[in-house]
Amino acid sequence: EFAPGGPLSSERELMKQYGVGRPAVREALLSLSRMGLVAVRHGKRPVALRPTVADVIAQLADLAHFMVATSPKMLDQLKEAHRHFEIVVVRLASRRASEGDIEKLRLAAEAYRTADSAARFRADAEFHWQIAAMTGNVLFQEMSQVIFALLKRYYLGESRAVRQRRAVHQDHLRILDRIAARDADGAAAAMARHLERTAKRYSVSADRRRVERRKTPAE
Repeated sequence: EFAPGGPLSSERELMKQYGVGRPAVREALLSLSRMGLVAVRHGKRPVALRPTVADVIAQLADLAHFMVATSPKMLDQLKEAHRHFEIVVVRLASRRASEGDIEKLRLAAEAYRTADSAARFRADAEFHWQIAAMTGNVLFQEMSQVIFALLKRYYLGESRAVRQRRAVHQDHLRILDRIAARDADGAAAAMARHLERTAKRYSVSADRRRVERRKTPAE
């Protein structure tokens, strides 16, 4: 009933309309705000928003974070889902990528090669996001970001930084080469080998260490 950008009824009007108290109205508005459906502004009426793909995917990401954190087996399932997702995406990218897209992927591969250790995970995620963007499917783009946001919590880092960086960079170049050649099968095979290599970088123990570091001495 409310157009995006339009104000909702006031808290008092909502209380009267639904026969509930102010706490219930505020809790409902907060839930709608978290869902990306409403913008709550202090001293003003809430405003209706148009939900975006990013908002919907972000909600799924929150649930997925909880599921993986509470069940170590879920990390293996996340890795499996990631592998199948990337293989589907790279096949589509091989068929749909423009020359401009391929050049952007080339720059992303180079950015990973020159990134320092602190920025390397983000550079790797950017390479994979560029492949998702090649599909032209916004859901794939958002899902790629969510998957890497989840994996980041379980990232162990690189024990042999130079060797690992070179190996991953070579993987990126092989994937890039197959996409540029419009070789969907070859790109999928190169991606599978790459993900098999990098799967070892993720472990539940990494997240546990981060939690321990956040605890205060009193805890």
